[in-house]
Amino acid sequence: MDKDERKRPFRLAALLTAALAVALCLSSPGPAAAESVTDRVTQVTLEEQEELIGSSTMGGNSGGLPVIYAQRDYPSAQVLEYQGIADAVVALDAGRIDYALIPETMALFYMRKDAKYTYLSAGLYEFDNTIGLAKGNEALRDELSRAIQKLKDDGTIEAVERKWSIDGDYSMDDIPVNEGAPVLRIAGSATDEPNIFIKDGQMAGLDVEIAMRVAYEAGYRVEFEEMTFAAELSAIASGKVDAGLHCAPTEERKKQMCFTEPVNQIRWVAMTTTDEAASAGLLDSLKDNIQSTFVTENRWQMVLSGLGVTMAVALAAFVLATAGGALLCWMGAQGGPLRAVAAAYAKIVGGVPVLVWLMVLYYIVFAGVDIPAVAVAALCFGLQVSAPLSGVFATGLASVDKGQSEAALAMGFSRGEAFRRVVLPQAARSVRGLYAGQLTSLIKATSVVGYVAIADLTKVSDIIRSRTFQAFFPLVSTALIYFAVIALCGWALGRAGRLLDPKLRRPDRILKGVTTR
Repeated sequence: MDKDERKRPFRLAALLTAALAVALCLSSPGPAAAESVTDRVTQVTLEEQEELIGSSTMGGNSGGLPVIYAQRDYPSAQVLEYQGIADAVVALDAGRIDYALIPETMALFYMRKDAKYTYLSAGLYEFDNTIGLAKGNEALRDELSRAIQKLKDDGTIEAVERKWSIDGDYSMDDIPVNEGAPVLRIAGSATDEPNIFIKDGQMAGLDVEIAMRVAYEAGYRVEFEEMTFAAELSAIASGKVDAGLHCAPTEERKKQMCFTEPVNQIRWVAMTTTDEAASAGLLDSLKDNIQSTFVTENRWQMVLSGLGVTMAVALAAFVLATAGGALLCWMGAQGGPLRAVAAAYAKIVGGVPVLVWLMVLYYIVFAGVDIPAVAVAALCFGLQVSAPLSGVFATGLASVDKGQSEAALAMGFSRGEAFRRVVLPQAARSVRGLYAGQLTSLIKATSVVGYVAIADLTKVSDIIRSRTFQAFFPLVSTALIYFAVIALCGWALGRAGRLLDPKLRRPDRILKGVTTR
């Protein structure tokens, strides 16, 4: 290994350190205010509110009723859809929207964290907050409804609401668990603090605590699955989960789902920002960013876990894609019907975005199969990347002169040995850059697996971002991690490629009597 080769990883580390320092310096969260939260609510009449938001830009949760109704009720306003409420708040902070459509409980939570937030007092909508289930689960719905009614009658739900919404006590009570009882799989979006969020690696929040109490009362134990709200609705309808949190019944949803007795009423408001937030100093900003993103609640463990999931999906998919690409390449070389099948496969798979294939496999093909989402994702990306890899392999084989295999056969090699020992090394050497490029593209493409309830690196970044109220630093940190992983993978493949090039091998690795030219 030459001197430049040995220094490359250290140069990469220095570059990442410098980039991270810039990110820390540029990100500056605002501190929480000391005055009462309710004193900072913007008092307006309904008419004044309609005038304010009538021609504004608003943003909310994709698939949520407030977005759907706002698009209907305010035709002069621009209503944008985001994957989660936390993303709408980030857009609000960035000045891309004027108002974020948000539950009042969440608005109060944001206002406790930062003085720059306020909301219009008139309110927008009120919806029933129920637990949604797939059509046909009416028996389970009735069981849960009876449990909900009992908890409402004895004041338990009211006390839980007061603790989270009014008192601002965001600690989970010690709720008993029915050990050995049937499992109730419940989906929820963990970026909606204080309703649903991740704390110390576990789902927590107002809706989570109520769901756990309802499940215990009904004789079940709960397993939570984190996913976006839009994905939650699809997962309920397809049977991937038993139930979903924070669902409001509508006539259209009733065609695919059934709903429990309302747990409570959710009041939605239009949240905006003021100029009251103070900026932190550079050192305080540096400390706060590191603390909130990586140290608080051991979030570095979440980051490492998300990175592990990303690499597991990518590497498993790449192994599958390599085998599939080799098969497609062989089929293409046979001609006739096999070539036609391989060409059709490449067109069909390559003509549809990978996210669409991922959701088709997860919600339709494997809807009734108890298979881990990670396995579905690896299969999806493996099938998707096998098509371009078959082209890479075909290019490599075409670069090897036919005389090479003929000479090997003349020397007594079998066809298999000639291919394995003569043709394949030369073909691999000519396309190793293209092969490594496919792995790089695959790692980046896996950032969409969060749509099917997989906590990969990008999804973990979203969860942390929803807890820290910072967009810049968590996103830049995630980008730097991806950059480092891809750079290291490229470096490793480059080192492995040296084994295929006689000119780059060490002298003691070259066969005696063979001269490299």
